[in-house]
Amino acid sequence: IAATATDLHEAVLGHIFRLDLLHRLSVLSCHLPPLRFRAEDILQLADHFLAECARRYNRAHCVFDEQACASLLSHCWNGNVRELANVIEAAVVAAPTACISVTDVLRRTAFAGGRFAPAPLPLSEREEQQRIEGILRQCHGNKTRAARVLGIARTTLWLKLKRFQAANTIQANTGERAEDVT
Repeated sequence: IAATATDLHEAVLGHIFRLDLLHRLSVLSCHLPPLRFRAEDILQLADHFLAECARRYNRAHCVFDEQACASLLSHCWNGNVRELANVIEAAVVAAPTACISVTDVLRRTAFAGGRFAPAPLPLSEREEQQRIEGILRQCHGNKTRAARVLGIARTTLWLKLKRFQAANTIQANTGERAEDVT
């Protein structure tokens, strides 16, 4: 199994990667979007890593408080799943109690000044819709909480959802892609 963030076909065309190695590696390819576009996976992965680290470090059953969950959802995760695992491990090791707080999550030095980096811009319409829908699922449909996690006003979230609904309706009626509508 091999993983890369580089487009190997482009690398072959640019004479940076050997074609014979591409053929050897590309028996079966699987594209997995970055974690920042799979918000619905963040808390499930975080809970998995939390249980694993608690067991490894002989800590009592650890849990995240609500603010810690919101901070995990608001981070852009440029380092993907590995970054998430490292943040959780550092929080478990440093936390004074079994309840992991936002302070424990932010203690990780990868966050300059204790702040999470903003989501990368620009997102395509489809990527933005997937991110918002994932966070809404994590917040069990609570738009106020989802807007807080996204760092936007509730009215902004409402307008975006309305725009997505209109684009999806047009797409369903005409067969056009959502990106072509807006």
